[in-house]
Amino acid sequence: EYVENKYNIKRNRQVYLIGIGMGGSKLMTEEACEALEKADVIIGAGRILEACREYGNKPFYKSYDKKEIAEFLNEHK
Repeated sequence: EYVENKYNIKRNRQVYLIGIGMGGSKLMTEEACEALEKADVIIGAGRILEACREYGNKPFYKSYDKKEIAEFLNEHK
């Protein structure tokens, strides 16, 4: 079941926190790549989002501020 919103986020969701390191997407772990492939939306700073463009046509939410991210997640339950 999906919530009706522009991000199409699942109600029962998981949040993965991943880093892309200094080398960008080429140095991400297999687990990080799998989490990105499963993601409904990718949240992060501009550099992170640019490195993740290869993971399909997924919506991005640009923010690196933990308060903004928490508000986003609460608004799109």
